[in-house]
Amino acid sequence: MASSKLFVSDFDGVFYAFRPEHAESMDMAFAAAALSLNPYMPSFGAGTALAKQSYIEHGDSTTVFVEMSKKQGPLIDQKHLHRLAHMILDTRGWDPVEQLAEQIQNLQRQGQFVIWTHGSKETVMQNMDRLGIYGLVNEKDVYDMHEIGRKDVSADPYLNLCDKYGVQPDNSILFEDTLSNLKEAKKVGFHTSAIASNDQKQPDYVDFLNRNARKAFRSVANHVKSAVKVKQSPPSSPNIIMPTAAAYSPR
Repeated sequence: MASSKLFVSDFDGVFYAFRPEHAESMDMAFAAAALSLNPYMPSFGAGTALAKQSYIEHGDSTTVFVEMSKKQGPLIDQKHLHRLAHMILDTRGWDPVEQLAEQIQNLQRQGQFVIWTHGSKETVMQNMDRLGIYGLVNEKDVYDMHEIGRKDVSADPYLNLCDKYGVQPDNSILFEDTLSNLKEAKKVGFHTSAIASNDQKQPDYVDFLNRNARKAFRSVANHVKSAVKVKQSPPSSPNIIMPTAAAYSPR
């Protein structure tokens, strides 16, 4: 039976209680991955700074490296770089966000909750066990985004997920810390929830902006609940299903 709502969540950068030192670890992982793919990349220290710059300017940590490789080959494949960096990233010692299991279960009562990762599915399953949430999300509902986004499967990973679960894009929402992914999801009709730093402004393609996954999951769950109540009210009441970008301010 198809669910009425589809909740898609990234793993790294969303399920963890993110701290400033974690951002530095991610920058270092992208720098190391870029150097391994193209020996003409800047030094490791300079590459770490470039990864941070890329995220600030482009909403991801890969674009600067890809553009540099076009001038000084070999050419870096953006998806491969992203995957490799997440496989290098060591998240041991990172704590889960507060009330993570409770917030996921709350969304599961309202629709289908799936995880996708920029790294490997095997790593996600191992980390879910370490975070104490193994089994909370069925293994069949955990996806490698690069696999589900292959051109021979579907032109678009977001639409491919909708097809798998029988849910329309306008009844789906993506939770991400990478703004460029949210932008692409918005183009195909998804609603979007950004987990962002305190100084991040809310782009027009982001419907929800929160500082951690606990607040992000809770705000979406509360909105869906209120929307269902409105939908069941007399016909004269507005039929609000999902938010507009202007309806929510950063918390």
